[in-house]
Amino acid sequence: MSCGIEAAAAEWAPSYRRATWLQAPLAVLGTACALLAWLAGSGAGWFAGGMLLGAVVPFTFAVIMPTNRRLLSPTLDPRSEETRQLLEKWNRLHSVLSVTALAVFLLSNCRSRAT
Repeated sequence: MSCGIEAAAAEWAPSYRRATWLQAPLAVLGTACALLAWLAGSGAGWFAGGMLLGAVVPFTFAVIMPTNRRLLSPTLDPRSEETRQLLEKWNRLHSVLSVTALAVFLLSNCRSRAT
C-alpha cells in the first residue's frame, strides 16, 4: 500500500489468483499428512496442528472470501476509499492465517520432541 491504493489493488488480484490454486490444496494435504503422522504415533501435537491447519480452509471460505470477491469485482474503483479499506481488512484477516501457521508449526514441532 506504500505505492498507493491503485498499485496495491493491481498487484493483489494476480497474486491472489496465483496463490488460490496453491494454498487450499496445500492446507488440505498438510492436514492429511499431520493426521497420518498422528496415527503413526507422532504425538498429540500433530493431531492438534493438523486440525488447526485444516481449520484455515473453512475460515478462508467463510470469513475471507467475501472480501476477496469484492476486491476482484470489476465494479470496484481501484482508487477508492473502499478499496483501501478492503485491502486493510484483507491484511488483518490474512494475518490470522499467518498466526495459525505459526501455531501449527509450534504444535507439531514442540510436541513431537516431547514424545
